[in-house]
Amino acid sequence: MVNIGRIVVIILAIVAIYYAMSGNKLVYAMVATAWGGLAVGFGPILLLSLWWKRVTKVAGIIGMAYGLISEVILESTIYGWEFNPNAPGIFGAIGEVLNGVPVFSVNFFVTLVIMILVSLITKPPEDVVRLHENIFKKVPIEVARSRSQAENVAEFAKAKGLI
Repeated sequence: MVNIGRIVVIILAIVAIYYAMSGNKLVYAMVATAWGGLAVGFGPILLLSLWWKRVTKVAGIIGMAYGLISEVILESTIYGWEFNPNAPGIFGAIGEVLNGVPVFSVNFFVTLVIMILVSLITKPPEDVVRLHENIFKKVPIEVARSRSQAENVAEFAKAKGLI
């Protein structure tokens, strides 16, 4: 079995070297689509969850699903790496306006807007809002800071028995 595994790895390595050396655009297109899907699927939820307390779980799920699916469809079947006017139907008109712009950069902002709209429509759980308000205490500007934000978080975690 070990020898069979080694032979399979050697064959896969030879195929990979061939595709890398031949300049085949298939591998590049697959990698670009995968990275675009990751960026559009996870980027907006990461950004919103770090900077906006109003984002909801439903918005995160819808945003990640929309971002990943739309990115794969737009890049692999309609446009390729960047918008172009040669796409079919209404996509050609969009491609004329955004000609040459990478698909994932526009799709990132579309996903971000969708997540914001869904978050505004859905209500966040009350316990999450309270937890957020307890962890991230506001310090008045006119008062000299005696403790940092990290110290507030550590105090809260100790009080709740989390650490």
